[in-house]
Amino acid sequence: MTTMFTGNYYCRIGMGLVTALAGACAADGDADLEASGEPTSEQSQPLATCGWGDTAYVRTGFFNGGNRLDVVSPDGNKVHTYLAGAPFKYAARAVTEGWGASGYTWTGDFDGNGLTDLASASGGNVRMKLASDTGFSSETWTVPNDWGPTALTFAADFSGDGKTDIASAEGGTIHHHITGSYAFTSSNIPITDAWGSSALTFAADFTGDGKADIASASGGNVYMKISTGPSFSSDTWTIANQWGSSSYTYAADFTGDGKADIASASGANVYMKVSTGTGFSSQTWPVTSAWGSAGYTFVADFNGDGLPDLASVDGDNIYMKLSVDGSSFTSATWHVNSPWGPSALTHAGDFTGDGKADLVTFSGCQVTLHRSTGAGFETVIY
Repeated sequence: MTTMFTGNYYCRIGMGLVTALAGACAADGDADLEASGEPTSEQSQPLATCGWGDTAYVRTGFFNGGNRLDVVSPDGNKVHTYLAGAPFKYAARAVTEGWGASGYTWTGDFDGNGLTDLASASGGNVRMKLASDTGFSSETWTVPNDWGPTALTFAADFSGDGKTDIASAEGGTIHHHITGSYAFTSSNIPITDAWGSSALTFAADFTGDGKADIASASGGNVYMKISTGPSFSSDTWTIANQWGSSSYTYAADFTGDGKADIASASGANVYMKVSTGTGFSSQTWPVTSAWGSAGYTFVADFNGDGLPDLASVDGDNIYMKLSVDGSSFTSATWHVNSPWGPSALTHAGDFTGDGKADLVTFSGCQVTLHRSTGAGFETVIY
């Protein structure tokens, strides 16, 4: 499963608004802008204490309310919580021990209170850690012990009621767990047994009706499982058979019309599958061919224009593909001061609450925040 869904410069790639510097033109005819000046950094007091569990369980979300993204690391009977701020604050929040496999552990708003919860399935039990402003409450919600593989199991709002549900696909069946009042209602939904690679299977709202769907690509076909709320209908949307690596393929609303699209990057091209609500329009958005590794490439709105961009880290360079009016990308290089922690502890999101996505990377108790200005990054090391 490729996970959905993370400045401002334009040269051709999906997001943001920026003025090109005179004479800075790429082969695609658009300006390659670079953030002006040298990267800036600040050094602050590091965290006095910290803790990490298995990095496969590290997640981000709004666990404490507000508009700043937090980072959590489950670890037995506690959840190591890093609350975003200047600086980040650490707390070990107590929970009842009980976790399923990392691939069956999800984030979402399962109780509808606007905060991000944790749900971890093991057999017929889903161990819930429901977030409040001060910690987590632990509950167990029961479901039938029917699960598809982890790569075909998704947590998203499939019913459209504002609460996160779980859908787990297995051949011609979707095991559907709809969230109600602190419990799941489970059913088995028959679908067509047509699937692409699990690495090219996404959960997102491709039709724009407020309910998450499932899209699974194989060559020139995308096999759609379209949510009706309580059920799914099956369809096939045809596309151009042009793909980059699955590691550089993402689902997000790149055009800003309320419908999720698919972007697949390969060198100097991003092959776009733009949703019309009833199908995909295949397009190619040219970009510069500068990329970091897949584990350090992110989709988020880095320049605050409401559209997702691509950011790909390579040492002190972050290669940006910024959306332009939802119809192309423009390429830019934003410079930062390293260091970087491991990819499992490096995340993109709005950690400052200013409407622009940042990058944060952890190494033990050291937190390095690359704070977006909309036209570059400022580095703060705690």
